[in-house]
Amino acid sequence: NSSTGEGGIYVKKDAQGNITTEIAPYTADEQVPIKSSALYYSAIHTHPKSAYPMFSWTDIYNLYLLEMNAALPFNRNHSSFLLVCEDENGVKQTYAIVFEDIGSYVEETLNKPEFAGCTPKEICERMDKLLKDKYDDESDKSNPNYERTFLQFNFGTNIGLYKANSDLTNWSKLSINENSDTAIVNSVNCN
Repeated sequence: NSSTGEGGIYVKKDAQGNITTEIAPYTADEQVPIKSSALYYSAIHTHPKSAYPMFSWTDIYNLYLLEMNAALPFNRNHSSFLLVCEDENGVKQTYAIVFEDIGSYVEETLNKPEFAGCTPKEICERMDKLLKDKYDDESDKSNPNYERTFLQFNFGTNIGLYKANSDLTNWSKLSINENSDTAIVNSVNCN
């Protein structure tokens, strides 16, 4: 993580199952552009220390674009969006968001009456602000839990949150059983 800007990698897969990566151009602002087309099904990005401590709502929208634009059958329903960020203790953490099942969370959000006439970018900015406020409230606590904050914000939706172990050999699904500030983040091993 740098103090400014984001880095990223685009991941694509062809019909033969060959997976290749492409380094995203570094950006000095807080949003790396995401490529989404028939071959691109995933991307990895960083957040600078000055940005969100976890995924933003724009990240969810980018996952949506990856899924909607992965028109080829071998890439449909395989979309993921990964984040490498630094926690409160300076330790690098790697997370992924995916769509757990068929759902319409993003479409429902984009079509809310209060967003009538807004562009997707304007909607993302407004949703990002709502989520940022939640992260800011959490940062005031003695032991902030941004995983829980993200899960609370997306509680009851089809957004799944996963976390890699420190050497990136194992993933766990993170979840909460209730939408409350005292909810415990459950971690279930995926391997």
